[in-house]
Amino acid sequence: MKITTLCISLFLAGNLVWGAPDRPHLINNVILKATTNPTMPSLNNLTMCDTNYDGFAVFDLTVQTPLILAAQSAPASNYTVSYFLSQANASAGINPISNPSAYTNVSNQQVIYVKIVLNGSTQNAIGVFALMVQNPIAPTFSSIASLCQGDAAPTLPLTSTNSVTGTWSPTTIDTSIPGANTFLFTPSTNQCAMNVTMTVFVAPKPVINTPPDFVECDVDGTNDGYLTYNLNALIPSITNNDSNCTVSFYNNQMSAENNFNAISNPTTYQTFTHDIWFRVTNTQSGCYTIASFHTTIEQVPTPMIASNTNTICVDYTTHEVLNGGVLSVINTTNYLTQSTPFYTYQWYLNGTPISGATNATYTIPTGFQGTSQADFQVNLTSFSGCGLTSSNYIVFQSGPASPIGIGYTIVNNGGNQTLTVNIEGYGIYSYQLDDSPVQTSPVFSNVSLGMHTLTIYDGIGNNSCNPTVLTNIEVNLTGTPAPTGNTSQFFSPGATLADIQLSGQNIQWYATSTGNFAGGNMVMSALPMNTPLVDNTTYYATQKIGGYESTTRLPVTVHLVLNSSTFEQNSMSFSPNPVKERFTIESPFIIEHITLYTLAGQRVLEFPANATTQTVDVSAISSGIYFVKVTSNSNSQVFKIVKE
Repeated sequence: MKITTLCISLFLAGNLVWGAPDRPHLINNVILKATTNPTMPSLNNLTMCDTNYDGFAVFDLTVQTPLILAAQSAPASNYTVSYFLSQANASAGINPISNPSAYTNVSNQQVIYVKIVLNGSTQNAIGVFALMVQNPIAPTFSSIASLCQGDAAPTLPLTSTNSVTGTWSPTTIDTSIPGANTFLFTPSTNQCAMNVTMTVFVAPKPVINTPPDFVECDVDGTNDGYLTYNLNALIPSITNNDSNCTVSFYNNQMSAENNFNAISNPTTYQTFTHDIWFRVTNTQSGCYTIASFHTTIEQVPTPMIASNTNTICVDYTTHEVLNGGVLSVINTTNYLTQSTPFYTYQWYLNGTPISGATNATYTIPTGFQGTSQADFQVNLTSFSGCGLTSSNYIVFQSGPASPIGIGYTIVNNGGNQTLTVNIEGYGIYSYQLDDSPVQTSPVFSNVSLGMHTLTIYDGIGNNSCNPTVLTNIEVNLTGTPAPTGNTSQFFSPGATLADIQLSGQNIQWYATSTGNFAGGNMVMSALPMNTPLVDNTTYYATQKIGGYESTTRLPVTVHLVLNSSTFEQNSMSFSPNPVKERFTIESPFIIEHITLYTLAGQRVLEFPANATTQTVDVSAISSGIYFVKVTSNSNSQVFKIVKE
């Protein structure tokens, strides 16, 4: 092998032998290796960012060393790399830079010389590069327009318009708090760029007051579910009188959000049951707030009373309603929605609320006292207070004929049999004897002898009551019948026979039930009409018709009514008197029975008792004077009450 000049190095496995080029010596197995001169690659200038703007920076010159060594053919350990301030020093190998890893430049674009030397020789290579001190650039960004409080925030850009990358602090824009928000941009490392700030302004949304929900009954006369509502009257309250705000109203949220299709007539707006949305806009910032409130326009009910018949059939004795009397309410309102409000009910009798009558139907429990008809109304009211009372519904009272005594008298005088109907009741009656024509007169003349049937019809309310039928009426040749009337009657002390109430003609009174007749008249003398009545005494009455006196006598037992002081002296007491609804009887003995009579002796209330104190409910009977018969300790006492 031909060895180039400069240097020959011989390496022996055991011993190294040197020799002159023209006289080589080979000792055993000598390995020869040739080494070339160091080379210097092209070096890049080093650049540092002048963060303090003084023109100086600390450089690590040794960043060039790995690049230089990598360009050599021998291992890096065979070389030494040094840095110099001048070419002369580099060539001479003197005054190398002592701290090349932390060198501060002395001028901008300062030239640095680098020398690589093959260890153990003078072979070297010199390179050059410059130190560049660069001023930081300012990252630039497009400005962000003013935002509104609560809006979706834009993303802060991580790359400036002049291509600087970095991060922001804070990292995101918070629009929940109004005001100026400052953000710091820090460039990423290895970029000669400065920190910059950006201010984003968040404008506040208008502060509003939401109106309360509007709930009204549809009382404008149309009852169509719409009502005029002046929305503009709400604006001062909504905006707190802020002159920088405008308000518009909408029928749905989407229109409010998009500021589209606003209500065009807010002053005369016909509202209905729905949500009204409104948008409050600040005219300076353009920021807006939307909200809603609810309007409820409730249609009022229109109740109407209905019934199968407007006539009730009432028993004259018990006041029980026999037919009819079931009233129901129909609501005729045509509602806009399928949902009908829940209503409460209150029924009225002649304008007065009926206690406990709070259902959709009402059954008349008893007949009317002192009148032949009554007015009923019903009120329907919803939970929100929308209600209406129906017009008057007139109910008429009728009733089947109630016989007085046996219900008739028969007079047979000289072969002319006359049948007179004796009845009472609430109806207007017509009469039919057997199959004869119906007549309005209660008197039938020339009645044939034998058995007959009498039918009494009620003409009120299209025959609302069933007819009263009296059967087995026997007409024969017997004389005048006895008068008719209640066989138990009550009087105050001092009353006489003239005070006893009977139906008949030319009535006469006797002390016994029988007597002798001669020529059709009693032989026994009648009692004077001014005879004082004796308590618990039975008197017997006849009547004389057409000169013929009845052969039978009607027994009437009289009871004298004790006044309150006398009553108390007899160990019983009662109060109050007069009475409106209830009175109480107290006795030292068990009260066994209580009966209530009218002045005419008609029984209107009766029930057993088994206590020393008994309360009597008279709320269902009409006002007037009544007699109360109390049985206690097997004795009876009667007193008078005034029902108000």
